[in-house]
Amino acid sequence: MPKITPSALITNIQGRWAGTTFQNWKGAIVTRATPNPRQSQARRHALYKGVTSTLAGCYGNLTNAQKTSWICYAAQLSTQMTGFNAFLSRNAVCLMAEHASLDIRFNAPPTPTTPSTPLGILIGYCSGNAIFTLSWASPLDICYYLQGAHAPQAGYSNLNSPSWRMISTIRADIQTMSLDASDFPAGTVFRFRLRTLDIHGQVSTWSETNSKTRA
Repeated sequence: MPKITPSALITNIQGRWAGTTFQNWKGAIVTRATPNPRQSQARRHALYKGVTSTLAGCYGNLTNAQKTSWICYAAQLSTQMTGFNAFLSRNAVCLMAEHASLDIRFNAPPTPTTPSTPLGILIGYCSGNAIFTLSWASPLDICYYLQGAHAPQAGYSNLNSPSWRMISTIRADIQTMSLDASDFPAGTVFRFRLRTLDIHGQVSTWSETNSKTRA
């Protein structure tokens, strides 16, 4: 980790330039390679645009009975929305999860339900291959799925505005998922969070963990 000695003209350097992050650390100016995440946000944005376009077309092809089921479902939600928006919202969650078992649901669930928030989360780390593992005690029902996200920061943990990136979505009974952090420089701080979702795209609140540092 290089250190920069300030002069009378340069007393502080912060920010990113040419793939390098500059910051203050323990009274010194240090540089770190800017993390290069495996899954870019641009790809996720492009995927979301494709998903919403597909779902808009699917809604137009629903039967009157199916559209009515989504209107009735939307009327029971605490947040006001139309049947179309409910169809789009729930199915976008399923398709954005990119899991083979989570596909478009043409019929709305009978009533809105909120899956339980993941509990008993543990974070493991193997320094030999720079892999983090996330495990949980519940839920373990095969009808639910766990979705993980991480927020990497170069040498610090931003509690106010972390940039969350998806790890993966797996069936709840598998009880573990992993993140390969080998592309990130040593000293990168990671925050993790998990949420539960069901086959209808209904989700729990996020369960967030403490920060962990890549060695």
